[in-house]
Amino acid sequence: MVTETKNSYQSISKAKTFTPPSTDEVFIFAQLSKNLENACIKARRYILAATRLIVFLRGQDFRSFGAEIRLSLRVPILIVLWGH
Repeated sequence: MVTETKNSYQSISKAKTFTPPSTDEVFIFAQLSKNLENACIKARRYILAATRLIVFLRGQDFRSFGAEIRLSLRVPILIVLWGH
């Protein structure tokens, strides 16, 4: 078991189960945004920036839906990722 603090990353992953299950697109997008912001916080903490995003959602039946987004700029800030 490694007990030392990790100080370098090849990738950052954040997975979160949100409840209650929902089909409300606005709620799902809000949860996805919150989870992505948590990953951005970690990237900023370690002075990292993303070159791609992989986003997936898993339904109650455990089927997964996902997409990979390649970024033209390396960015650690959520607002830039969402294009606002």
